[in-house]
Amino acid sequence: MNIFAFSPDTRLSALWLDDVRKNKMILETAQLLSTAIRFNDPFTELPVYKSAYMGHPCTKWARESRANFHWLTNYMEELCKQKSGNHKSSSLIPYFRQYAKEGSFKSEDMTPHVNCARNKERGVDFSHVTDVHDAYRQYINARWTEKTIRLTWNWGVCPEWKEN
Repeated sequence: MNIFAFSPDTRLSALWLDDVRKNKMILETAQLLSTAIRFNDPFTELPVYKSAYMGHPCTKWARESRANFHWLTNYMEELCKQKSGNHKSSSLIPYFRQYAKEGSFKSEDMTPHVNCARNKERGVDFSHVTDVHDAYRQYINARWTEKTIRLTWNWGVCPEWKEN
């Protein structure tokens, strides 16, 4: 569970993500947004996913403010726009948009993205980096050096900051 916030700009954050992770992030983002709705409004009748990862820092961030929720909804929409073909979770975007307008939040204002740029199992940790966008760029560069997946950007653009 994570939010690859490579930039404050949702379009760029989505554009720079590789195809394999982009597909996975659509589902994870839908889970984060659904969990935020279910936490903030336990009796919601919106047809969203069940709660997941309730205590994860990214889940807490998503439900913390309307602006955070809105940013994450925009990010998911950008991921879906760039992906070839439909993703099942894209059907939830109208409900997320509705909740972004009408839902209940502790705050209206955007809070800084949380830095969860680490994976203990792989020995990758950039959670100490102050600039969260830079932390995620360093994290993904470290992950891209792994040979477990073939990196492609058919649905986006390989970022200029990608290390070889």
